[in-house]
Amino acid sequence: PDRDTFADTLARSFDAELERWRTVGLAPLLRRWQAAAHPEGTPLRVSPPREEPLDGTFAGLSGDGNLQLALPSGEMRTIHAGDVVLSTNRV
Repeated sequence: PDRDTFADTLARSFDAELERWRTVGLAPLLRRWQAAAHPEGTPLRVSPPREEPLDGTFAGLSGDGNLQLALPSGEMRTIHAGDVVLSTNRV
């Protein structure tokens, strides 16, 4: 599609998701996102702001949509912001 058609479709989709969130809450959006995401256990490298990168595995999303990262130590970290990339490191 051309740029304008794409932008219009994106804006309408965003508007529909925003209305769904306002009407029924965040849980359905999180379920759909997680169904399309990489499976739990996928190795990730996360670079939170002003912190050293963290290697761990995808452990799902919190109830408010934050990334849950399982660290090799067994600790679970909630990631609120940062760059997230698939890792080639086995954790």
